[in-house]
Amino acid sequence: MALRGEGGARASPRAAAVQRGSRGQMLAASAVTEEDSAAAAELTVVMKFGGSVMASAEQIEAVASIVRSYPEAPVVVLSAMGKTTNNLLLAGEKAVSCGIQKASEIPELLGVKDLHLRTIDELELDRSILSGVLDELELFFKGIASKKKLNRRTRDRLVSFGGRMSTTIFAALLNKHGRKARQYDAPDIVTTDEFTYVDILEPTYPAMAKRLQGDWIDDCAIPIVTGSLGKGWKSFCVTTLGRGGSDLTATAIGKALGVREIQIWKDVNGVLTCDPNIYANALPVSYLTFTEAAELAYFGAQVLHPRSMQPAWEGGIPVRLKNLHNHHAPGTVITKERDASQNIFASIVLKSNVTILDIVSTQMVGQYDFLQKVSSIFEDLDISVDRVPISEVSISLILDPSQLGRPELIQQELRHVVEELEKIAIVELREQRSIISLIGSVHGSSSVLEKASHVLQQNGVNGQMISLGPFQGNISLVVLDSEAQQCVQALHSAFFENGFLSEVEGAAAVHGPNAAAAAFGDDNSGNPNRPIQAANVSDEDQERNRLRRDGWGHLKVSVVLVIVLRTIMVVLWWLLLKKIKEEGVLAWLKPGVWLISTTIYWLLKKHLTRRYRVKPKEDCYFLVHAIAYCIFKGLVDTKIGSQGPLIPLIVAHIVSFFVDLLGVLFIAMFCDVVGDIEGGDMY
Repeated sequence: MALRGEGGARASPRAAAVQRGSRGQMLAASAVTEEDSAAAAELTVVMKFGGSVMASAEQIEAVASIVRSYPEAPVVVLSAMGKTTNNLLLAGEKAVSCGIQKASEIPELLGVKDLHLRTIDELELDRSILSGVLDELELFFKGIASKKKLNRRTRDRLVSFGGRMSTTIFAALLNKHGRKARQYDAPDIVTTDEFTYVDILEPTYPAMAKRLQGDWIDDCAIPIVTGSLGKGWKSFCVTTLGRGGSDLTATAIGKALGVREIQIWKDVNGVLTCDPNIYANALPVSYLTFTEAAELAYFGAQVLHPRSMQPAWEGGIPVRLKNLHNHHAPGTVITKERDASQNIFASIVLKSNVTILDIVSTQMVGQYDFLQKVSSIFEDLDISVDRVPISEVSISLILDPSQLGRPELIQQELRHVVEELEKIAIVELREQRSIISLIGSVHGSSSVLEKASHVLQQNGVNGQMISLGPFQGNISLVVLDSEAQQCVQALHSAFFENGFLSEVEGAAAVHGPNAAAAAFGDDNSGNPNRPIQAANVSDEDQERNRLRRDGWGHLKVSVVLVIVLRTIMVVLWWLLLKKIKEEGVLAWLKPGVWLISTTIYWLLKKHLTRRYRVKPKEDCYFLVHAIAYCIFKGLVDTKIGSQGPLIPLIVAHIVSFFVDLLGVLFIAMFCDVVGDIEGGDMY
């Protein structure tokens, strides 16, 4: 994209005149000017400022002051001012139907122009720095009105004007204050061509590093870069990076340059241990891991979009969240690892007004088929949910009604969801619930859940669900909306204010391993259709429970197998009785056919035995059963089957069928499926 420089003639190259140290070091000199100080360092930090801290001339001046006072050489990434992006998109929608003559008179467009021109005047800059961009913007709106069309490509181009204007103003302001700066429109950020939500391609990184670092060596002008923009690698059109796009621009530049740190400037003091509106004693969080930051964002905390952290994580570059209004505060640093010895939790997040769907299958299907059917229903309805698989045929889903659209549509959508699910399952709907998520590193910390359960018990709260995150990065508890704030305050006090480690050990010793079950068991009483909720148990117990669930599932498979094989044998015998009249031949074929069928039956069971890792001890039980089974069933078939041609034959096979079932249960018991599991299981 085109390079734009603001303010004054280009300075002569200084690379030969300045002795450069290692990365991040200043020029060894007793006295240097502000410009010389900047020239003495490489680009060592990326500073990103969002629209909320760039909403007025006063705020822009404060941002410029921070950049000017920074002792090292920064790359500055800026979002559009305030609500500019939303207003441009709203104006674009109106331009589709307003006609060419009125395209330049749309109120939102006039508001965007007025904001930027007024900002220029208050900063005492020359209006001419934006004349070209504003003329282009007005012409673009007339084009939208003429074509009566606003597609995704047009939206991306429209959104780009906000960032171009804010970076142009900011570069001019720095130049006015004597700090040389240069404005860039998405410097060599090459993306895919999907528009509105594109991915950055790998060739971007070396190209961007070469350009920015090369220009810096040439004249030491601070790069002022538009956030969230790129260019399609095939179309060469303007593209946008989607939600969290400006943060993604900052981390991508940081990865390309290998900077020491990426700073994201907001209007809060980094991350807090909980929402201060819920609990006034919230504490600042000094360090987070990238995983914890992603978990916080997932559960609704305003940190960084997980996608925007990917380049920093790949480059191993820390991301620091800073406060524009308190820039001396250290903020929160996001890194790959942190010291969790003081507190394994980083923060508590509350998401209110969620709905729980308890779903129990009414069909004899495996877990995969059941989950697939449930998932397809939500995909067809375009609804996103969190799911917590509970057993072979039951699941609990956590649904955020606010994502379903307007409030008046929420109940309608929920009814539709329940109607579809009731075709395959029993459904219970629990509304007005809250999810409390404790974010941190809880690997192997079984006592953590015990303490959380005990805290709820002490406050008279019956938790309705508890689950451990897939990577053990969070513990989520579901409670009533009316109890949520009380629970957050109690959990915060227990885990962040009163010495976490020692208290966890004490809770485990005093309250024992059944504390979690006591706190989370009451809500299931008297309701046989509600699935058993997920609880924290040891790895051994989890494996035992999994085997028990799988055991009963494959017991059902064995019953079906018995029915199929027994039916085949009945049909086969009936055909033999019709075709073969000689008693001697029939007497010879009967045990042979029976032996073949029994062998196939035995081999199929043997396959299941191997598949589900039954130990040699259970194999012995199986062999003993098989021998006894063959003898007993042979006697039954011979005794009853010899009394007549067809009816006694059917009776013989009915009796043999029940013998089959008894055999299946016999093996199941000896394989520890029905009772406590000691080893593996067969079904």
